[in-house]
Amino acid sequence: MGLPLEQIALLLEEGLPLEQMKGILRRKQVELHQHLEEEQAKLERVATVRGVIPTYAHICDLFDELWSSLAPQRTSFTGPAMAIYYDPEYREHDVDAEVAVPIAGELTLKGRIKVSVIPEITQAACIIHHGGYETISSAYHHLMKWIEENGYHIVGPHREVYLQGPNDVKDPSGYGTEIQVPVAK
Repeated sequence: MGLPLEQIALLLEEGLPLEQMKGILRRKQVELHQHLEEEQAKLERVATVRGVIPTYAHICDLFDELWSSLAPQRTSFTGPAMAIYYDPEYREHDVDAEVAVPIAGELTLKGRIKVSVIPEITQAACIIHHGGYETISSAYHHLMKWIEENGYHIVGPHREVYLQGPNDVKDPSGYGTEIQVPVAK
């Protein structure tokens, strides 16, 4: 519950009555629950832009559009950026995609930029790809193979969450991208 061992030892040493200890733990539980709700709210509210891009490599065009709208507003980001791909299967051209970044505070909407809540994924097959984006197809291959071999099927748009990227590290070998594919049995 987030209590350091030193604090637990003090509580035990003080010989507090059981009811008083339960009260302290209940207050801590409420505090943690409130903190969790606040953090969840930060992750749910995102600035997004959606469009059809010529190929997957053009996802950066949507990010450029999003960043150029957010930069002058000095928006605070509360988590990593992500891309969501809506086509049910791989496409060579005309990819339906959306880019998003969790934000804090108010935002003046411009152009195609929207503020929305990203839907929850209740069950997903995930993999983390380490390295540049030009080799991410290997991670997709392994993930799709695992999904098929384990009797799952895809039930929604997949996401790429950019845990480490060009804004974080200079060398692409240090990039980290989590691929999340909603699945069901």
